[in-house]
Amino acid sequence: MKTWVLRLMVIAQVLWMLGPLSARPAAAARATFSVTVASAFLRAEPSPGAERTYSVFQGQTYGITGRTVDSTWVSLDFAAGTAGTWIRASWGTVTGDLSFVPVTGAANALAVTQGIVQPVAGPKADQPGGTAPTGAASILGLPGKTLNLTITAPSVFAMDAPDRGANRVASLFNGQTYVAVQRDPNAVWVQIKLYGDTLVWVPAGAGQLDGNILDLPQPGVNAPPPPPEPGYGPAPTAPLPSWIPTITTHMRDIYAQAAQHGRDPRVFSIAGDCNSLSYFYLDLVAKNLFNLQGNDYLQNTVQEFSTSFYHTSLAVAGGFNSASVLDPTWADPTVCQAGESPFACELRVTKASIIFISLGTGDQFDWQNFDGNYRKLIDFSLSNGVLPVLVTKSDSLESEEGGAPKDYINNDIRALGRQYDIPVMDFAAATASLPNHGLLAEPGFDFHLTGAGMGVHILLTLQTLDVIWRSLASK
Repeated sequence: MKTWVLRLMVIAQVLWMLGPLSARPAAAARATFSVTVASAFLRAEPSPGAERTYSVFQGQTYGITGRTVDSTWVSLDFAAGTAGTWIRASWGTVTGDLSFVPVTGAANALAVTQGIVQPVAGPKADQPGGTAPTGAASILGLPGKTLNLTITAPSVFAMDAPDRGANRVASLFNGQTYVAVQRDPNAVWVQIKLYGDTLVWVPAGAGQLDGNILDLPQPGVNAPPPPPEPGYGPAPTAPLPSWIPTITTHMRDIYAQAAQHGRDPRVFSIAGDCNSLSYFYLDLVAKNLFNLQGNDYLQNTVQEFSTSFYHTSLAVAGGFNSASVLDPTWADPTVCQAGESPFACELRVTKASIIFISLGTGDQFDWQNFDGNYRKLIDFSLSNGVLPVLVTKSDSLESEEGGAPKDYINNDIRALGRQYDIPVMDFAAATASLPNHGLLAEPGFDFHLTGAGMGVHILLTLQTLDVIWRSLASK
């Protein structure tokens, strides 16, 4: 065997041996994270849109040095890492007690004032005898909301109060699942149903919730809201801005006939990318964090489509483009049928009668195929009795990065709206007067929305829903 071949084999073996060593957790780590996905990027911040910093691979294990308040993101003890080392907690297995890990990442909590989204300081780590941090207290949770908590620690004591000095009630073990009904103000403890009507407390870090801990109500805080008023006034008589679609007879008829296709006229859905993720968008309506002052009439629409604001779309993910939502590879196998795309799966599961298609940012390098893919989404919607609402975008990535003609994708979306006679919510036009078109100034090319951009996104969605819904009254 040649010498250079032997050298390569030796080098490969040494690298194989060093790989696991570099991924070993620090000895002092109270909790560890083992990667279960094939590979993933670590991020500079606990956000899917944050800068990529390092790569990790399946089977590697690291110590956990920090977490977000809802424990959906954790920071890893990555050897020689000088930048952020954040990763989604759902992309691996946490071993140990996360409640001991300090909260070092901002909470995924947002408040909206006057239609503008502002960051809210997240709750800090548990402080015995302290008061609830402002950020945690301001996110009150959803009345009656429950989540499933699966114990991931080897074992943990259930307590009769959210305090490590409280009385131990029972021992819980890895793999057991309980219904979580409440959380403490700091979002460090969750209350679960032990058996029958017996309620006990466990550290949130001892298990994995199947949703956001901030959605759980707080004791004594989340009294059921009063019943909504029967009406919030008529729609404005003045013409709406040009970026809100005018509903034609054809569009109205598609929506009116949705029930004949087994669709629910009070349900809408979203197909989109990172700017359509629920916690930047519809969650803010569901949690009453969006201020409709001056647009009170839209409360009627929120009430009419209320269930849709709590739903997390199967056709929305960071990085999705017009091809991804048509590709069964990206469908959730626990919900979707074999060979079913995320787009088809979402429409089947929700029985939505309206779907907002907010794609194009991720098509910057494949813009030549955008029109063909987008037509498939439109055709599929119409053939299944769904009214598609086409949404333009604020960014110009296909021109800046992909070499496409200026405003290629937005112009194509507008043209398709005219051709099919279906609504176009012209988000690009609505954000044209905002600083940087409502986009964050980021390293490289800008495409994530600012708080102002998110506020416009929400308001336009409600206004568009309203004109569609009210069009039936004129039939």
